Amino acid sequence: MANKSSVSRKNSYVWLIGYPKEAILGARLPSGRDNMRTFFFYHKSSKMTVGESARLTFEAVQSFWLKSRLPIRKQQHCIEKIKDLYNEHRQLVKNRKRKSDSDGLKQKQYSIKLDQLLDISHSSAAQMINNEEDRQFLKLQQQSRAGCIGTVDKKLAAKEKRSLERRKRYNEWAISVKKQTTKEDGFCLATSSNNDDDTDVEDLDDDNEFIIKQSSRAGKKQCKRRRVISSKVSAVLDRTNTSTRAAIMILASAFNEAGSSTSTEVLSKSTVHRQRQQRRKVAALEIKTTYVPSISVVHWDGKLIPDLCHTTTSISDRLAILLSSLNDGNVKLLGMPKLQSGSGQAAANAVVDNLKSWSCESQIIVVSDTVKAFISKELQQKQLREDYRELIALAARAVGLDVSEPIRKPGAIHRARWMAKAIYSLKMQLLLDAVDAAVNDISLINRLHDYEEVHLCKIGLMMIKRHSWYLSNEMATLCLFSDLVSLENKAALVTAMISERGPHLLTTLPDSITDLQISREFFTTTRINCSFLDIPVKDWSHNNDYNDTLRLTKNLKCVNDSAERGVALIQKFSAAAVDEEQKQFLLQVVEKHRQDFASCNREDLEQI
Repeated sequence: MANKSSVSRKNSYVWLIGYPKEAILGARLPSGRDNMRTFFFYHKSSKMTVGESARLTFEAVQSFWLKSRLPIRKQQHCIEKIKDLYNEHRQLVKNRKRKSDSDGLKQKQYSIKLDQLLDISHSSAAQMINNEEDRQFLKLQQQSRAGCIGTVDKKLAAKEKRSLERRKRYNEWAISVKKQTTKEDGFCLATSSNNDDDTDVEDLDDDNEFIIKQSSRAGKKQCKRRRVISSKVSAVLDRTNTSTRAAIMILASAFNEAGSSTSTEVLSKSTVHRQRQQRRKVAALEIKTTYVPSISVVHWDGKLIPDLCHTTTSISDRLAILLSSLNDGNVKLLGMPKLQSGSGQAAANAVVDNLKSWSCESQIIVVSDTVKAFISKELQQKQLREDYRELIALAARAVGLDVSEPIRKPGAIHRARWMAKAIYSLKMQLLLDAVDAAVNDISLINRLHDYEEVHLCKIGLMMIKRHSWYLSNEMATLCLFSDLVSLENKAALVTAMISERGPHLLTTLPDSITDLQISREFFTTTRINCSFLDIPVKDWSHNNDYNDTLRLTKNLKCVNDSAERGVALIQKFSAAAVDEEQKQFLLQVVEKHRQDFASCNREDLEQI
């Protein structure tokens, strides 16, 4: 190890990081800066490799997380996160002499990232933590690093000590029972080897006593059959959509190949089916009780699925209901209820019922007045097809508008999608990032304007205008958080927002970003603090409210891909369960298992 005194304090200073430190002090979970200071102590001062420095840094950080009783990721994943933070700093060092605005912005963003928590908590930490106080502590640390690690909880420590003592006494009792059983078996073998010609009365009495003991012992030595459908096995069978008959055949073949007799296992079809239902119900209820809702966007999509409860020709209307969190971007399936009718009111009621069932109705971004304005406008126009008008009328009822037309009796529903696959795929690709959606559309419009004389480009402009109604004053506000928009254009958009002239619907295609009209209503709808609008645009990156809003908008799901995945899930597992309750339990278990074990690598197979 290198001599610390040989490295002067000036030479040991690390740009953007500070002076290296061997130990991490304090009672809070280490931030990114704490990790980097310790990392550079080993890497720069002690001349260690990047991998060795990252490993030692993780060992120093791990003690804080263990003391806080919070679950963390695997060691290699935590080390990779420390390496990523170092590689990001290394790239900034290469470009430190550049004076461009983008490089300065990256440096400021990295400094902000260093002062935040280097989160190495488990991806399912909220579900794994049983103590509500620990769950709230982790949430505060992730948001603002508020709070600190306190002293040892004496009540909890005493409870764990009693649990450990009970487990120790049970193990001692099990060992003593096993030894006693071994002695009794040895006694039986010794007695059975006595001389058969001995006819003494006393010996006959002993033999009779032995026979009685042997018969009572024979009843106890009956083989205890083992139940093999554990929670993990049941989850794997549900995820792979394996039927009960197929599961029995697979398990029996595996036991025979491993040299274990199937007579010692419970492989009855009715028993396995009943155990799978019980395990599925327990797992689904646990998922629901441990789910912690956050500010989210609700997605839903309908699908016609064959109904197994009736004849094979019967079709039921299923509605996939999912939430996409604005905090971390994770998607959660709430349910796939069966609708009694295909009306918009039935779908709306199903969505509301599921939100209330999961206690997350207060965390949902509600439907805005802009959508109502668009529907009202479309109601006044003549539609090309009568079923289009019926759809608009049902949508108007769903958002609370007064409609004079009565609800018609549900008829045949066409299974084809309205948009062609090419257009749908293009929308999916262009709108993967919500904050860049409006910018990408305006850029495409500008390019088509350059070739407006070409007949194909005129048609393209007409199609874009037809599908660009979503560029309302609410959705256009997302341009403020796009890296594709310059600071000057953002300042112009803020000025337009301050001088807002009422609701706006896109009737003409804008020629530039500054032609868009944006509104503060986006911040009201999402319950976001917009105080950063009162400061210069160049200082936004230093504002906590702006950074929180930027994180939320980056996680905004702007396409219906989440609902489409839910539809694909019910299509695949529709025939796996007949009972409606078991079907909903099955979908929850499959979704959770897919999240926990996304791949089939060696590490996952050891825990599956």
